[in-house]
Amino acid sequence: MAIIIKTEAVVIKKVSLLNRDYSVFFFTREKGKLMAVAKGAKKLTSRRMTHLQTGNLLEVSLHSYKSHYYIRDSKLVTLLSAVKENLPKSRYLYFFLYLIDRLLPQEQQEIGVYQLMKGFFSGLHRAKAFDQYQMAQYFSRLLVLLGYGNDGMTFDEAVAVTENLIGEKLPREFV
Repeated sequence: MAIIIKTEAVVIKKVSLLNRDYSVFFFTREKGKLMAVAKGAKKLTSRRMTHLQTGNLLEVSLHSYKSHYYIRDSKLVTLLSAVKENLPKSRYLYFFLYLIDRLLPQEQQEIGVYQLMKGFFSGLHRAKAFDQYQMAQYFSRLLVLLGYGNDGMTFDEAVAVTENLIGEKLPREFV
């Protein structure tokens, strides 16, 4: 039976599929991290192509069918263009989204993490200059919310904990 879900979602990443489709990974308040297929999103006439950029905040309608999600409709809420145009800030944005992608399981609701992420977006947007100390605060808070760390960890301590958890080195080109 098909179910329609309307929710606010952040685009974590997208992966190109065959034909004109994308596999889009979202982080939502209600469902946590999930993957949905964007049918026809690669077509030049598709308005969803611009909506589905990494880091965009959207209102999406998802069609759930046979344990898969498909994007029915999307409405852009914010695209954080000022952050994406600032290279240091954009690196922190993509690093945070990378952490969300690597640390969270599929379809597990994480309301605290979702609120932290929205606070991170706001702080990143408002800050005149965002630095590694500010990133460490959000990073350590993320690990605390997930049960892996304690408040006040330095950036390097948080990196060490995360690398141990995911079993691989974090990409340093982000920060």
